[in-house]
Amino acid sequence: MNIDDLIYEFIGASFIIAASMISLGLYMKRRSKLLASFFVAWLTMAMYVLFTAISDLFESPLIARISDSMFPTLSLVFFLVFLDYAQNDQVSPKKMAFGFFVFAMIFTWVWYPANEILYINGTRFYSFYDIYYQVQNVCLAALAFIIVYWFIITARSLPPSLVKLRPYLYIGSVFGLMASVPVFVANVFTDLVIFSFIGTVGIAFISTLAIRKEPRLVHLLPFKVYRLIISSKGGCLYYERQWCDIDVDSVMIAGMMSAINSFSKGALREKTDDDNLKDPSLKTGEKFDAGAIYEMRLKKAVILSEMQYAPVNILLLSSKASKDLKVSLEDFSASFMQEFKSELYTKDGFAIEVTMADIDWVFGQEKIDRITNKFFSNISSFI
Repeated sequence: MNIDDLIYEFIGASFIIAASMISLGLYMKRRSKLLASFFVAWLTMAMYVLFTAISDLFESPLIARISDSMFPTLSLVFFLVFLDYAQNDQVSPKKMAFGFFVFAMIFTWVWYPANEILYINGTRFYSFYDIYYQVQNVCLAALAFIIVYWFIITARSLPPSLVKLRPYLYIGSVFGLMASVPVFVANVFTDLVIFSFIGTVGIAFISTLAIRKEPRLVHLLPFKVYRLIISSKGGCLYYERQWCDIDVDSVMIAGMMSAINSFSKGALREKTDDDNLKDPSLKTGEKFDAGAIYEMRLKKAVILSEMQYAPVNILLLSSKASKDLKVSLEDFSASFMQEFKSELYTKDGFAIEVTMADIDWVFGQEKIDRITNKFFSNISSFI
């Protein structure tokens, strides 16, 4: 094989491995399935380039089979998972099934005994070259187009505070096109392979560095968070934080949720022996406790809530009930209660309702802002 091509392959593998290590660092900080799929996608792509370079260096058909049968399609599958998580906060079973079907088909095809991979004078040859080459090109091009698509829709969804990143995302999409287009004409115009090399390295680094610089990029697509509301059980507003400028009465929302929660506790309370005497159809000792309300779905929004605490109701108005958002709200609520435990409970453990006149000195805007920024740092402001 041409020594220049080998150098390109090893350099490309080194760069993409470096990008995958950056993405691993992102995952270790946040440990989300979205970032895990992003890391594995780039790691498998790095392994593909590296194993291809090693197989060409040692002229090993076995390593070539391992490289071609596994890594390109696995990388494609995990990029599809990443895109699905970024857009929907979940993975479509149909897309996963299709991705692994393609993986199983190519894996079986490459390892089928009648299909041979040979090295002649340093050049790799496939007995099933024509069809396999096109299938491989489709996989690699699809991979690049997935990243291009993510760059473009993310750039178009940026809030005012992140608009400065838009040029970098568009540059990343250009690199993605460079990576995808030449693979179809590389067998005719071999000089264009360098564009595919540059494009692949470019999208690897731009995507990972962009997310590293601003982790909120991967959370722009699934949902918008409108407002955080903290109130007493009676509906008195303690605190609110806005991320979108919408016409919503926080006091009315707090009062409504408090009333609904009180009603649900009354209607779905535990059954007692007194109830059994009134209604003989109920079995003695039968109990049912539905607990506090955690989520209320509206037509175009969702109200997530932490209403298990006696002194306060903590509400989050969002466009979607994201798993990450639920975890953030749960962690925020626990931290808030820990921070203000002495102000919200008596020494005997009874809940205290803070009056309007005492709200400022009891809580303090800066204290709550600090906790909010810690647990909702991934949320972008559209104000």
